Amino acid sequence: MKTNKKMPGMRLVSLAMLITMMGIGLIALLSPGIAHGAIAIKAINPLRGNLLADTIHKPVAKKSEHLARTHAYKKPSQLTSKDNYSPEEKLQELSAEVERNSAKLNKYYNSGAFKTTQHDLEQKGREISEFYNKPELKSLQEELGKVSGDFSKKYSNNEETQQLSAKMGELGRSVSAYFYTPEFKKMNEALEDKYGIPRHREYNDDYYKDENYKKYQAELESKLPPEIKRQTAELNKMGEQMTAHYESPEAKQLQQRMQELGDSLNKAYENPSIKQQQMEMDKLSGQMNSYQNNPELKRANEQLQRSVARMNAYMNSPEYQHYLRNLEKMSFNDEKPGLDN
Repeated sequence: MKTNKKMPGMRLVSLAMLITMMGIGLIALLSPGIAHGAIAIKAINPLRGNLLADTIHKPVAKKSEHLARTHAYKKPSQLTSKDNYSPEEKLQELSAEVERNSAKLNKYYNSGAFKTTQHDLEQKGREISEFYNKPELKSLQEELGKVSGDFSKKYSNNEETQQLSAKMGELGRSVSAYFYTPEFKKMNEALEDKYGIPRHREYNDDYYKDENYKKYQAELESKLPPEIKRQTAELNKMGEQMTAHYESPEAKQLQQRMQELGDSLNKAYENPSIKQQQMEMDKLSGQMNSYQNNPELKRANEQLQRSVARMNAYMNSPEYQHYLRNLEKMSFNDEKPGLDN
């Protein structure tokens, strides 16, 4: 009689594909930073259990001597001391190791202390977010952004201002370079000695009122090269233009409104209640950081990552890949039409 049997081993192929996909992203999935440890590896247990139950416990029809030889595996060197330890049993053991290490992390993240801190931190975050998103504060923030944008567009980032600023920078570097030349330093020191001006001094109003300083400054300016005098005069003129640009009635009005809006926001942010909530949130954040940096938690996470890596390595090993290929061949031969039981 013709038969069309479905090999139990093909369920193991499906299982391998499932765990392979699970293993690739498992380290990221089980990272302590994701959902604060919401580990869900047991979600695959029913499917995996059904697959393995069907694979292991159902009797397999006798195969030819050639196919029987494909199931002769050497025992693994590190996993167990059992003889004839099948690939599916290896996979079961590795999967169980992943589950055990996952359970350690779940136990930690499901502890009362961690959940309480997490809840309080989220609650404080919502309260602070609600405060900063109040309509009156949002309105102030939006208006400040608009006024600042208008001021920048008209007085800071327009083409005229940028060209003037660039030219002032160029002239300023040229004049500054001259004042660092040995020629200028020599002349300046001679005039300082002539009028009794200290080499290292702090400039203040008294200096500008002192008659000797006035004479020193006047003679120093008279001895400057003509090109430096021209550049200095042009630089002063452009500085006056820039000042006048920002001193226009419209510019002053925008500056005043920006100051008012900034003061209103600062006053709101100094609210004692919200400052207290921020302090509490900082404290909770510190507690959460201490949980995340707990040496035992880090060690459990490292163990989990190693177990996942071992399972992935085994599923990609030549031994296991050879086993899967043999299962595929066995299933294909069994399902060929015309084969009798």
